Amino acid sequence: MKTYLCFCLLAIGLLTYANEATNLNVWAKDGSKVTYALNEKPRISFTEDGVTIQTESYVFNHPLDQFKCITYAVDQLNGISTPGNDRVEPFIIEGDAIVFSSVNESFDIAIYTVDGKSVHHSRIQKGESTTITLKDYKTGMYIISANGLTYKFVKR
Repeated sequence: MKTYLCFCLLAIGLLTYANEATNLNVWAKDGSKVTYALNEKPRISFTEDGVTIQTESYVFNHPLDQFKCITYAVDQLNGISTPGNDRVEPFIIEGDAIVFSSVNESFDIAIYTVDGKSVHHSRIQKGESTTITLKDYKTGMYIISANGLTYKFVKR
């Protein structure tokens, strides 16, 4: 009976925290993360080669060889890294935009079509923020390379 009660209390606590959560974080093995707002209704699926996060507007594929775990967080769209970790999320998905905020190091950002055509290239400097608006992009699959990581996403 005690075990059942403890299990119930643990389940209630987890559900309460999940209900308060505002973000879904996908962590890479190098300590970086990509944050999705829960109000975008991200759906998670696993394939043989990756983890796919699907929102109403986009589909992002995180390669399995770079994937570590998925967590929920309460309103951390501020670019603050996890304690003991100096890596900040490469970007945050906010509606029709990819947001890079207060990065810890300078790096190049590149977006390509599936056939290899470059549709965006820029460099973000340490401490800077930038937003890439995707609303003018055509429907289709794209590849984004940022901070040494590569992601596939589909604009619907």
